[in-house]
Amino acid sequence: MNELYAKEWSQFTNHFKPTFKLLKREKKEGKTKRVYEPTPRTPYERLLASPDLPEATKARLRAQHAGLDPYELKKSIEAKLGRFFTALGNLDRESTKT
Repeated sequence: MNELYAKEWSQFTNHFKPTFKLLKREKKEGKTKRVYEPTPRTPYERLLASPDLPEATKARLRAQHAGLDPYELKKSIEAKLGRFFTALGNLDRESTKT
């Protein structure tokens, strides 16, 4: 599970899953109103847009992104999760034997 998170899961999430970033929260009359950015972006896109990141790091991120295939990552994630939950199911069956 740690290997899955360190490799495929984090790459898929950071490069291909856009999210809305919360800009501010306003409390009015006991209710909270949340204001999000208008369009969702991936963490990868946010890093590339950041002026604080050195250009060498941006180039390395672009090269890494170019080598990723979202369909292959998703397929690998599903396969590893399937093996993980199969192993959990087998552990459960082993514990019920007397």
